[in-house]
Amino acid sequence: MKNRKTESIEIFTGSKGYVDIAYPINISEKQKDAFIKLLKEIYDPRVIKEIKIEQFTRDWRIGEKIMYPRTWMPEEYLVLLDCEKMERAMELLGRTWYACELKDADWRYKLISFCDKNGYDLSSEDKLEIIKKFMKSQEDFKKNKASLRKEQNKLKKELDRLNSPELEKHFAFLERLGKLQKSDIDKHWENKRKIFKRLEDIEKELNKTFDEK
Repeated sequence: MKNRKTESIEIFTGSKGYVDIAYPINISEKQKDAFIKLLKEIYDPRVIKEIKIEQFTRDWRIGEKIMYPRTWMPEEYLVLLDCEKMERAMELLGRTWYACELKDADWRYKLISFCDKNGYDLSSEDKLEIIKKFMKSQEDFKKNKASLRKEQNKLKKELDRLNSPELEKHFAFLERLGKLQKSDIDKHWENKRKIFKRLEDIEKELNKTFDEK
């Protein structure tokens, strides 16, 4: 979307208090700095970030959407952790009560469990760095599960091949020719045994939660 000069600024007010400007507007560096300063006065300064981009490619506006898919930043988690009251967290983060409450209920317990397991102390160490490590650990956990599922699917396909009627017919054909060796049968069953064992191990890993890893 190209920047455009405007005689008026249209502001969308959408579902659950979300607000957005209808389209990008041209502002000077001084105006931009004043705008960012205002945001930092309204919200927690740690969650305000300026991101420079070449052009606007977003084809939707916040005010038009019922749900705004905004990823939580480490700095936002820190604000959530520091706030004693949810209303204060909502005010500083610009998020709904539902978003803050839902995230806090699941996230705080997992963070504390992560700290206990890894020997981190939220009361004396850099909380933001701990949160970043926690989020990295969660991301690695998800990636590992995705990798395990990929391996699981591959092994199941191989097991289907080893159990296929076509392979049984092939063994029967070799047996009639007198070319089927005992070592071939042993290797066949050993491969199946290894696959079964690996599938059992993968299933156990996939059933583990983040807290149990």
